[in-house]
Amino acid sequence: MRTIVTTILLVSFSFLYSNDFSSKSKRVYNIYKDNIVEIITNNGYGTGFYYNNNKIIITALHLVSGAKQVLVETKDGRFEIEKVYRMTDDLDIAILVLEKNENSNKISYKVASSKILDPVLLISNPMGLKNTVTTGYITNIIKTDIGHFYVANAYASLGSSGGPVFNLNGSLIGVQTAYYDKKHQHIIPFTVIKNNFNSLVEVQKRFGRYHVDRSKDLPWIARIFEHGVQILKNTNSKQ
Repeated sequence: MRTIVTTILLVSFSFLYSNDFSSKSKRVYNIYKDNIVEIITNNGYGTGFYYNNNKIIITALHLVSGAKQVLVETKDGRFEIEKVYRMTDDLDIAILVLEKNENSNKISYKVASSKILDPVLLISNPMGLKNTVTTGYITNIIKTDIGHFYVANAYASLGSSGGPVFNLNGSLIGVQTAYYDKKHQHIIPFTVIKNNFNSLVEVQKRFGRYHVDRSKDLPWIARIFEHGVQILKNTNSKQ
């Protein structure tokens, strides 16, 4: 009898938790779905989202790097980019400024940190499927020299990079991006991103492409010289 009662209680709890998870996820999605945009370049596509207003987009830097053209598709149409910014720290984050003439609307988020096993929700465009929602849990927190990163089991695929990740209270916890170690997809915590807003550097086009050299913030002529010296060193070492 005790076993039956225990089983009934566990099933009831599981059912209630599942319904709560689903209802909270729907609420978060409905609040933020119109803030999600698609990033389109000559090299591929990805995800971004409005931040602060509807002229500023946050996305993944690797989507922009090396691209000849960057377009942003929103629910209002397709727009070109006025400026691109990156962060001086080695973060895979880009800030895009849209070419828009109309007045911008105020957009705000609550920002929060997460712990292992916290439930999360990712809104992105995997394989070009717009506004796709995947859910999961924070499965690990990786500490590096430039900060910490989240690893989650919410499904992400080609096109998901740049998508915002929320907790079930609707707080923005991070941005889905590429592989921090070439093996694992990760989420850059938004607390880390906010701490780097004062280190923005404009990304310039060189030879028709957005050129991103995140290793050093040197003038472009110095980087070319340094690169040339390294090539000479490598050539000499092989002789």
